[in-house]
Amino acid sequence: MFSVSAAFVDRYMAAADDKAIKTYLYLLCHLDDGDVSFDSVSRAVNLSEEDIELAIRYWNDRGVIRFTDEDGATSIEFAPLTYDALPDVSDVADALVKERDKALSQPPKYLVKDINSALKSDKDVQDMFLLAEQLMGTSLSHNDMKILYSFHDWLKFPTDVILLLLEHCTSIKKADFRYIEKVAMTWADNGIDTFEKANVYIKSQSKLARMQKKVKRILQISDREFTEKELKFVRSWLEEYKYTEANIKEAYEITVMNTGKMTFKYMDAVLKNLGKDSDTKTPTKKKTGFNNYTGDENISEFEKKMIARRMSKAEQSN
Repeated sequence: MFSVSAAFVDRYMAAADDKAIKTYLYLLCHLDDGDVSFDSVSRAVNLSEEDIELAIRYWNDRGVIRFTDEDGATSIEFAPLTYDALPDVSDVADALVKERDKALSQPPKYLVKDINSALKSDKDVQDMFLLAEQLMGTSLSHNDMKILYSFHDWLKFPTDVILLLLEHCTSIKKADFRYIEKVAMTWADNGIDTFEKANVYIKSQSKLARMQKKVKRILQISDREFTEKELKFVRSWLEEYKYTEANIKEAYEITVMNTGKMTFKYMDAVLKNLGKDSDTKTPTKKKTGFNNYTGDENISEFEKKMIARRMSKAEQSN
């Protein structure tokens, strides 16, 4: 027989997470039994050890229990609860939502026993690991298996999507599992969760990579990769504005002719001033002034006028 504080029920139950409630009630009932650990609570309430630890730390942060963990020795005490001592229910709900969002944005911490259990009971997992090793050309470490299993269990990717992901990353010589994990999370964030969607995405990224290489050649960059800031310009030209190679080459020549060097901000303004033409049409040098230009607020009015003036002079000389 055990009792639950009325203050806890009235002020906390409505906003509480079911995992946190299950953990709290079990601890309240069995804490005096002497054999209470993350593992024993996990088995008793059918939750993972990670869920139990998160729940305990959740209650500890709110002053409902006092939890200490020093050198592997854990201690839990229940705090006396009154209506005044408990936080407002709206604050609790906001905090709970934030913790859930944070937890959902990070993969679970799988244990070796979780992987072994899945291998014994799930043929899809067995096949996934076997085919992954064949694709990667190496045996999977325990950590590799945990990451791979998270794609199946946490991200809910079908096996064919996971294998396509591995094939894609190995084909671009980025077979590190931490990199693969980042790509997988990007796919999940963008709803790329079927073989068809993944295949279309990979093809579009391959095309973009080829175009970026062509842009590097046009800009005569051969001894380094684009910086992150430069890459943002290039991607906006190719993906957002759909500029052609001819557009980019013309804008580069105008930029170097007018400034004596390659300047991405300047070239971006030139491209927007030129406008874009179709893939089959070579852009013509057309005088279009900057009076109505609003595309880049970082370009000063003086710079806009100078670009238009120099372009006009270039046309006259032709």
